[in-house]
Amino acid sequence: MFKNLNRQDIHLFFHLFGFSLVAIGMSFSKVLMSLGTMMVLLNILIEADFKSYWENLKSNSVIKWLVIYFLMHLIGFLWSTNYQYAIGDIRTKSTILILPLVLVSKPITQQRLKLLLTLLITSVTASSLINFLNYNHIIGNRSYLDIREMSLFGSHIRFSILIVLSISIIFHYLKSNTSKKINLVLISIVCWLLFYTFYSQVFTGIISLLTAILVYTFIQLYRKNKMILIGICSILILSIYFIFNFLKPETNSQIDFKKLPKITAEGNIYKNDYTLRGTAENGPISLSICDKELEREWNKKSTISYYGRDSLNQRIRTTIMRYISSKNLSKDGEGINQLTSNDIQSIENGIANINENKTGIIGRLYGLKYQLQNNEDPNGHSLLQRIEFWRAAIKIVKNNWLIGVGTGDVQIAFNKEYSLNHTKLKPENRLRAHNYYLTNIITFGIIGLLIFCVFIIVFIQFQLKNKNTLGLLFISVFCVTALIEDTIETQLGATIFSFFIAIYSMRKQEINA
Repeated sequence: MFKNLNRQDIHLFFHLFGFSLVAIGMSFSKVLMSLGTMMVLLNILIEADFKSYWENLKSNSVIKWLVIYFLMHLIGFLWSTNYQYAIGDIRTKSTILILPLVLVSKPITQQRLKLLLTLLITSVTASSLINFLNYNHIIGNRSYLDIREMSLFGSHIRFSILIVLSISIIFHYLKSNTSKKINLVLISIVCWLLFYTFYSQVFTGIISLLTAILVYTFIQLYRKNKMILIGICSILILSIYFIFNFLKPETNSQIDFKKLPKITAEGNIYKNDYTLRGTAENGPISLSICDKELEREWNKKSTISYYGRDSLNQRIRTTIMRYISSKNLSKDGEGINQLTSNDIQSIENGIANINENKTGIIGRLYGLKYQLQNNEDPNGHSLLQRIEFWRAAIKIVKNNWLIGVGTGDVQIAFNKEYSLNHTKLKPENRLRAHNYYLTNIITFGIIGLLIFCVFIIVFIQFQLKNKNTLGLLFISVFCVTALIEDTIETQLGATIFSFFIAIYSMRKQEINA
């Protein structure tokens, strides 16, 4: 295979092949990501053209600050107690350094870079199609408890970010491509990925998309393209208004208890159960309940006992009350008998509001709205759990603001804080900050956060200098999603971050606006 190639060509082949594995692996396989990362690192070490590497690296300010930030993780060992956790964290974070160092040391041409990005887009598109077809049982026979399980190959949150970045790349290609047939294919892919973003109900994906639109708008404002600016601003403003107006808590009108029904159609007495807190779209769920009829009719239709647990480990009686209330049905035998087989299955799966069955982002918004209106128990509710994470994180920061708790002790600090404040979170839900800025200051203190912010600023300056729209879109999406996610704390998140940092840190940027 390589007999007609010289040594330089062979190293170039493995260089490109390794990055191709990373580009494909981000959508399909952690094994491919790891294999590709190891391949490009070993290849460059074996090639050993260190003089050339150093010439490419020595004046690159982005790489300099990235190295400094990575060194903070090693320095953080000095005041850590959990060395095993710290070593695991270093292993995950090593990716953020390896890919940029390798690609800046050995840059690739415009044509080869476009090949990598084409592989990335193709992989993202193929993965999204497989996810969608499996979720809708067109292929495969996998069972799902939640639409967020639709992402089969990795985190639904990281995959949603990959989709938005792919949309941005395609949109950028459309401006310079002259082939109508290729443009038609690219537009079709964009339409599909936009549909998937809204269908999959991943709120991080929506936020990423709005961020990309906002940044692109400002870029067009700077370049005086008023028509695009007006159109995009209008879409963005309407989207933000819709989301905030939709999530605004509703106030139920005062209830006239004298007008509440006293008995069911069968003649059984209704009772009010004030242990059931919260409201549905059609009023409080605790009023006018006949457990005798509900239990009898429910147990006829479901294999889960009326006093058992649904698939999300919630009391199914409460789920039934919420679901029936959302359909504006009576909480008795007659109400149960008006439920369809799909309704029964939804309740068994833990869906407590008929509106959450709606496809796309609307269903997700209804779920978030209910969380905001009924916030007594955060368990099983992503937004409420994040609020608990942030509260604990802020308290940890107050006590460790200077140098943090060290590379290995972040989870220890959270566990201690949850215990001290008697959190309502169950042990399995007592997670870390889900905010990468808070995670930085908790780990390394204010010094670590400042170093990370300087790195971000330097990277942005590099993109502005090179007039690189895609680089600005990437870092903007990262900075915004880092407010609600520990983006780089997982292998996939670290690989996505390092892959795009690597591409947009090359001295002669290959995709310029």
